[in-house]
Amino acid sequence: MIVGALSYSRLLDVCELTLLDLRFRARPIQRIDPQVVIVEIGNDTLANLGYWPLPRDYHATLIKVLSDCGVKAVVFDVLFSEPAAGDELLLEATRRSGCVYFPYALEPEEKKGGLWQAQKYDTPLLPPLAETARGTGFANVLTDIDGKRRRIPLFINYRGKLLPQLAFKAACDYLALKPEEVRYFPRRFVQLGDFCRIPVDEEAAVLVNLTGNWEETFEHYSYYDILVAYAKAEGPSGKGRPSELARLKDKVCFVGLTATGTADLSASALEPVYPMIGLQANLFNSLLTKSFLRRLGRPANLGILYILCLVTILLTLKTRPLPGLLYQLGLLASFTAAAFLLFALAGLWLDLFLPLLICLSVYLGTTLFRYIKELHRRQLLEKELSIARDIQKSFLQELPQELAGVSISVQMATAHDVGGDLYDFVRFSDGRLGLMVGDVSGKGIPAALFMAQVISKFRYYARISSAPDETLTRLNQDICGGRKSGLFVTMAYLIYDPANVELSLASAGHLPPLVFHNSQLIEKIEVSEGIPLGLMDGANFTQSRLKLQPQDLVLLYTDGVTEARDRKGREFGEEGIIGAFGHRPGLSSKQAIQVLEDSVSAFVGRIPQHDDITILTLRAI
Repeated sequence: MIVGALSYSRLLDVCELTLLDLRFRARPIQRIDPQVVIVEIGNDTLANLGYWPLPRDYHATLIKVLSDCGVKAVVFDVLFSEPAAGDELLLEATRRSGCVYFPYALEPEEKKGGLWQAQKYDTPLLPPLAETARGTGFANVLTDIDGKRRRIPLFINYRGKLLPQLAFKAACDYLALKPEEVRYFPRRFVQLGDFCRIPVDEEAAVLVNLTGNWEETFEHYSYYDILVAYAKAEGPSGKGRPSELARLKDKVCFVGLTATGTADLSASALEPVYPMIGLQANLFNSLLTKSFLRRLGRPANLGILYILCLVTILLTLKTRPLPGLLYQLGLLASFTAAAFLLFALAGLWLDLFLPLLICLSVYLGTTLFRYIKELHRRQLLEKELSIARDIQKSFLQELPQELAGVSISVQMATAHDVGGDLYDFVRFSDGRLGLMVGDVSGKGIPAALFMAQVISKFRYYARISSAPDETLTRLNQDICGGRKSGLFVTMAYLIYDPANVELSLASAGHLPPLVFHNSQLIEKIEVSEGIPLGLMDGANFTQSRLKLQPQDLVLLYTDGVTEARDRKGREFGEEGIIGAFGHRPGLSSKQAIQVLEDSVSAFVGRIPQHDDITILTLRAI
C-alpha cells in the first residue's frame, strides 16, 4: 500500500525529474527538421537597437524582410498587448505577409477534467493584430515542481472554448489540417487526422522533446543582422534581396528574446538557461518529425515496481548475502540501462528514481529480516550448544588432586563451545591408576558426540582389561565395528603403578608423553605401531614401560598445544613445551599446567585459539 501510494501520488517527482534530465543529457542530438529556424533578439540586437521593447516598426521591417525571402511562417514569441507607435506599420506588414502568428497569455485558474480553465487573459493580444494574423495561440508554459519548464499544454479551456497553443496552432496550419481533424482525447492523446497522434498527460500537456543544447540545434539568425542585411540591400549601393538571407526560403521562423537577463530565459531539462522561443521551436519540430516523448502511465509504472520488488525479495531470500548483493546491483543496473535506452530510442519515460529507492529499501529490509532471523537461530543454537557443553563436561570426571603416591591435574580449553578432546582416569582395586588423553578428528558438535561415545566405550574396556594395549585393541575393534561417522581418535593411555613407581603406556597415534625431572626433559615416551582408533579393524597396539624417579613429572597433551601459532604463523611446538619448564624446578602438577598455559598464551598473543587444548600432568611422589 505504501509503495502504491508513493507511485500513484508521485510525491518524489522532484527526484524523478532529476533522473529524467540525466536521460535528456545522455542521449544524442535528436532529428531536426531543416525548415525550423530561430531569429534571436539577443544581446547584439538590444545593444545596437538600444532598448526593449523594440519599436513596432522594427518588427514590421522584419516581417517584410522574411516575407520577401519566401518564408512559410513567422511565429512571434513576443507579446503585443498595448497600443504603441508603429502599430500601423506592423498591421500592414502582417496583412501583406499573411503568414504571421502572434501569442497571448491566459490566466489559468484551475484544472477541470484534466484541462486548465481560464476566465480571463493575463496578457491579451491587440485585437487588430489578432484579426490580421494568420493565427494566434497562447504562450503559456507549465513549470514543474523543481522550477524547470519541460511541458507545454496544447489546449486551455477559455470560457468553454478550447484555445490552442501557439506553436501547435502554427504546426496544424503548416500541415494543412482542418479544425475537425484535430481531436482531443482527454488524458490520453491528441489525434491530428491521419498524420500522427500526440501523447499528452492529465493536463493535456506534451513533454517537450528537446533536440539538444541551445547552441547545437536549429539554424540561428540574429534579428539585428537580418535588419542590417536588408538595409544594405535596400540602400543606394544595394542589389535587392540580400544573398545571405536566401536560405530562409520556405522556412518557419520563430522570433523571440534570447538576451541575457530577460524574462524569457528559464531552466530546462538540458540547460539552466534556455529561451522560451526554444521550447516553441522544439514543439513545432516534434510535430513535423512525429517524435514525441511519453511517460508511462501510473498503473504500468506500479506494475513494474511490484515486479522489481518481488524479484528483489526472491534474490535476497534465495541467495547467499554476497551473491545476493551482486545480483541486486545487477538487477538495478539493468533496469537503469533499460530506462535510458527506452527513453533514447523510443521516447518512453519510465519512472526510475522510485523503483531504485524502493528496491534498495526492500533489499535492506529483507536483508535485515534475514539477519534478525539468523540472529534468532544463532541464539537458539548457542543455547543448545551451552546445554551440549554442560552435557559434555558431565562426561569428563573430576580428577582427584592427591592420591597415594601421586599428584595429578588436568585442564581442557575448547576452541568452540564444544570440542573433540577427551580425557579420563581409572582407579584399579590393586592401587594402580589409569590416565587417558585423546583427540577426535574434526571439531564442533560431531567431534563432541563422537568423543562422548569413545569415553563411554573406553570406561567399559578399561575395567575389563588390565593392560593399556589390550584396552586400545578392544576399543578400536568396537569403534571400527560401528563406525559410520568417518571420524577417528588419537589416544594415549597409561597406567601408573605407585607401588613400583612404574608407567605402562600404549598409544593410538597420539603425541608421545614427556617426562621431566627437575624441569629437565629426561624422556619422550615413544610407542611404535600406534594408529588412531577407528581407522583400521584388527589393528594391534604395543605397550611400553618406564621406571620413574620420585618428583618426576609426566605430561600428556593434545596437538592444540604444539600447533598453537603466533602472528607469523610459527608453531609453539615441542620446543616451546620444553622451554616453558626450563629453570622451574619443583613445580606441582597443577603449577606445571599453569606455566604451560601461560607460555602458550604469551606465544600466540591475540591470535584466536584454533584447536582444542588438553593438558594432563602426573607427578610421582
